[in-house]
Amino acid sequence: EVLRAGAVIYDIDKDELEINEALPRLPESTKLRSNAIKWHSKLFQRSRGRDNPFHCTSERRGLGRNFCNTFKHYTKWLLVSVAKHFKDIPRSSYEARDSAKRKVILSVEERNRHFVSQLVETQHFAFHLDVTAAMSL
Repeated sequence: EVLRAGAVIYDIDKDELEINEALPRLPESTKLRSNAIKWHSKLFQRSRGRDNPFHCTSERRGLGRNFCNTFKHYTKWLLVSVAKHFKDIPRSSYEARDSAKRKVILSVEERNRHFVSQLVETQHFAFHLDVTAAMSL
């Protein structure tokens, strides 16, 4: 079995992910954590009546929405921050995209390079670039 360096594999028999190298640290992870922790602590605090997972009030739904929105806003910020370097590159120019990827990786802070280098290679990022380019037409 040949594994690509940095691959994430889902083992359906074990129902778990196999990662053959450590995941890089998220950029601005302390800010993300501080934004998420305020909603997490309110959402998961224990009190009578709230221990029942099927008992959901409109307040808890709002807290859950805010908790999820923290990650949604972070993801959007991250994608936009990296994608802005690709805005003038034609969608069909793969050579220009590869060149821009290298420039972006070299332009970010050293501590974020490993994460950004993996991010720009994902299908999610490629899809984001294509959607962003299509919307600007």
